[in-house]
Amino acid sequence: MTHRAIFAADNYILKELGNGSYGTVYASIPKAIANQILSDLKDPCNPLDRSEAKSKLRTALQAAKIAKGGFSPDKNDCRVEIEALQILNEDNNPNIISLKAADSSSQYGWFTLEPLAGGDLINFRKTILTCGPSNPPPISLAWHFIHDLANALLTMHTHGYAHMDIAERNIMLRPRGAFRDYPDVVIVDFGNSCDYRQWMKTSQSSTAKNSAALRSVFVGMYVRDLTCLRFPLQFSFEHVARNNSLLSAAMRGIKEYQLGKGERAEEYYVNFLIRLRDQALKEREREYKVLPEPLVEYFRQLERIVSDEDLEKAFPNLA
Repeated sequence: MTHRAIFAADNYILKELGNGSYGTVYASIPKAIANQILSDLKDPCNPLDRSEAKSKLRTALQAAKIAKGGFSPDKNDCRVEIEALQILNEDNNPNIISLKAADSSSQYGWFTLEPLAGGDLINFRKTILTCGPSNPPPISLAWHFIHDLANALLTMHTHGYAHMDIAERNIMLRPRGAFRDYPDVVIVDFGNSCDYRQWMKTSQSSTAKNSAALRSVFVGMYVRDLTCLRFPLQFSFEHVARNNSLLSAAMRGIKEYQLGKGERAEEYYVNFLIRLRDQALKEREREYKVLPEPLVEYFRQLERIVSDEDLEKAFPNLA
């Protein structure tokens, strides 16, 4: 059986949401939950209204990433991502995607995640550009993005994980965020991530001197994650930063950060991230303005990951 067939035995697959190098992401609902909701439609005493049934089904929605191939040690499966998220989610950081469940077999053929309705930064940037220079995003929103992204990197890097694939497509938005009317900024797709502990095990070094050198190389991977943020931030907010010296300096600091030398290089790097996050927290509050209407409408349109038509196609009783 394929991984998809195994997953579909206990879950309804509604539609494809995305396609990556080693896995495909689908909108899905556990059959046990969906079947109970559908059964309530036929309750002779208190039948469930169709609109309420659709709402409950949407609440049970999950994003399922299903591996395209079988188990392989070269990351063609979901194992790397599952193991990374199991550790990183211990901190309940809202800026890192949440793992819901995973294939318990040795195949690591699938796992489920919270569904993120806000889309990725590619589509977000396109929306910003369509707003034009007369209606730019507020400076506080740029600081918000810096805060959330620095917060995500702090959790990843202090737990010994380098993401290794920071890009617009791997940064998504959760519309109903923790800060006022702004979306949470969430890093996703840990399929290429590198675990320091595992990396050291596979290295050929056993001496303390070489271990220190390897540690320095790995911290360089953290810095690469940081400097790769310059592209998503510049693409969305460069025109805003031109008019604010503090924001411009912060974005330049991300772009140009250089790893120091010596035993305290990692400590200096972590302190830089903490200062960056705390500065963004302060400036976000000080400069706060509500989301402009075009962005409010953008998130409103994305609010439903599956449409009524998607649900009615999967469950004809709802039509």
